[in-house]
Amino acid sequence: MNRLKTVLKQIIPKRWKVLYKREIIIKKTRGYKAEDSKQIFQKIHDDNFWSNTESVSGNGSDNRSTEYLKTELEKLLLSLNTQSFADIPCGDFNWMQHVNLSSVKYIGGDIVKALVEKNNRLYQSDNLSFELLDITNNNLPKVDILLCRDCLVHLSFKEIYSALINIKKSNSTYLLTTSFIDQKQNFDINTGDWRPLNFRKTPFNFKEPELIITENSALKYPDKALCLWKISNINISKTSYFIKSNILYRMLLN
Repeated sequence: MNRLKTVLKQIIPKRWKVLYKREIIIKKTRGYKAEDSKQIFQKIHDDNFWSNTESVSGNGSDNRSTEYLKTELEKLLLSLNTQSFADIPCGDFNWMQHVNLSSVKYIGGDIVKALVEKNNRLYQSDNLSFELLDITNNNLPKVDILLCRDCLVHLSFKEIYSALINIKKSNSTYLLTTSFIDQKQNFDINTGDWRPLNFRKTPFNFKEPELIITENSALKYPDKALCLWKISNINISKTSYFIKSNILYRMLLN
C-alpha cells in the first residue's frame, strides 16, 4: 500500500493534489463560513482545527518546522538594522518566542482576541507587545519589517487585495511574506480554506523579491519560502484580483 501511495504521488499532477487537499479543508470548514474572517479564524482557534499538540496555530508554527527559519530571521533583522518589527498574524507566539528580538520593538498582531490576551499575559515586556489586529482593515503599525507568514494563503483574493492595500497604507518599509516560489498558478478560495500562493504570478505579479528565505522545513512543499519586498515597490491592480482570479480558477479546473 505504501509503495502504491508513493507511485500515485509521483504520477498525479501537483495541481490536482492541491485541489484534493483544498476539498478536504472545505469539507472540514463548512461550518466555519461566517460573515467575516474574524468569526472564521476564531472558530478555527476554538476548535483547534489544525490538531497540532505543540501549537494551536498549526504544524507550520511548531519548532521543528521553523528551526532553520528562526536562524535566518535573526540574520535578516541584523542585516537590515531593524528597529521595529510587526508579526501579523502572530498566532500563539510559539516559535517566535525563540527568536532573538532583544534589539527590536516587536508588535504581534492577531485577529483572535484570546491569543492576544494570552500572549500579553505570558510574553509582554518593554520591547514585546501584542494587539488585536485584522490585517485586512485595521490601522497597522508603521515598522521596518512587517512579517505576514502563513496568512494570505488562507484568504480569498478579495481579502488579500484588502490586506495588501492596508499594508501599503501603513507606510512600513518591507513586507516579508509566505510565497511558494515554484508554484505555477494561483487560484481563488473562500477565506478559511488554504492553497499555496506564488506572489510572482498572476494576479499579484510582484517583482523579484529582494531576499528569499527558503524555510527548509519538513513540510510537503520544499518551495515554501519567506520573500522580502520593499512595500513601496508593490503595485496592486484591483482589476487583476477580481477578474483574472476567476479566469485562473476555471483554467485550473479544465
